Amino acid sequence: SGADTAASASGSETQTYSGTVSGLGSIVVNGVRFSTTGAETQDGDDPSQPYSSAFKLGATVVVTGSVNGSEGQATSIQIVGGVRGLVSAADAAAGTLTVAGQAIKIDANTVFDDEGDASFSLASIAAGFGASAIYVEVYGTADETGTILATRIEKKDPTALIYALKGFVVPGSITSTHFTLQIKRGNTLTDQMTVNYSSSDVLPTART
Repeated sequence: SGADTAASASGSETQTYSGTVSGLGSIVVNGVRFSTTGAETQDGDDPSQPYSSAFKLGATVVVTGSVNGSEGQATSIQIVGGVRGLVSAADAAAGTLTVAGQAIKIDANTVFDDEGDASFSLASIAAGFGASAIYVEVYGTADETGTILATRIEKKDPTALIYALKGFVVPGSITSTHFTLQIKRGNTLTDQMTVNYSSSDVLPTART
């Protein structure tokens, strides 16, 4: 997480912050409380569309706005979508999950949300794993190995789920229709996936 800064004539500064929502009642990102009134929002899956849900603790965002000390006025807020998919491994003792093939690390600050079900947790996922399929969305940041430190985990309905992966594009793998995604840096070929984007909308427009 971090911020890019540009000074303004009024003494406040225009900054772009990327980080985790750590407080609500407006939103708090990287220690700055941003008013969201009048701010444009962008959906994580389609930045051309506004974000239609309420902001949530632990979600990952990019906020641009004017900042004066620890207070700010957001002009734009983009939700950064998380990893979405099937839980294929869960270890409550180790504090780990595997989701859509990606390694996830949980700590005491990870927020769990199953639409008000207070029992939803790593322990409940691990206890139910194998008995039924569990689908989740994981927000967080990746470390140097590609493991994602989860800041928020939401249980998802698989019938409405749009799957999502995060990773590194393998150098030299891009063609006009395909590229290879390495979902954990430094791992073996089994952790790479070929992505066909020939029928996809590429955003920003005309970027490949």
